[in-house]
Amino acid sequence: MISYLIEQLRQLIAGASRGELVLAALALCATCAWLALALRAWRARVALGRRMRVASRAELDAERVLGDRGYAVIARQPRTTWQLVVDGASVAVDVRADLLVSRRGRRFVAEVKSGPVATRLETPATRRQLLEYALAYSAHGVLLVDMERRRVHEIRVPGLRPSRAPGRLRLAALAVTVTALAVIALAWLER
Repeated sequence: MISYLIEQLRQLIAGASRGELVLAALALCATCAWLALALRAWRARVALGRRMRVASRAELDAERVLGDRGYAVIARQPRTTWQLVVDGASVAVDVRADLLVSRRGRRFVAEVKSGPVATRLETPATRRQLLEYALAYSAHGVLLVDMERRRVHEIRVPGLRPSRAPGRLRLAALAVTVTALAVIALAWLER
């Protein structure tokens, strides 16, 4: 079969003009380039799918690792909006972490990492991500969950404190306090 195809190709080449051969060579090169790009895109899709499956599996395993250490999952893939000021204008930036967890009344953002490089704080991308989470979520700390070693590292940024209760909660607490004091004062005056 292959020898037949080679013979047919020889006959085509022998009967073709120089211009036809150049056009055929260009068409062959273009086809090979297109196939190479298509193969590259396919391999990238396959690799991305594999990474997504590994990350998803790691996040499920991380919930068990965190649970074994006393953390309770509050939210999976929690989103928040972080306000930045650029040249005087407020810009909203959306942020999404892996997990929001709590332990002993304290709230933490958990970042799940798998792989030997991503779990190291020496890796700039990991460091920047943890710092962004610490700022955006105003939690008590950030947890780096190293799924390679099944370890949980608590990361705190010196100088950052978790935000207080949102304004509505503070206002409600103030209203309850004022009401309670008013009731006590009225009861005392009626005596």
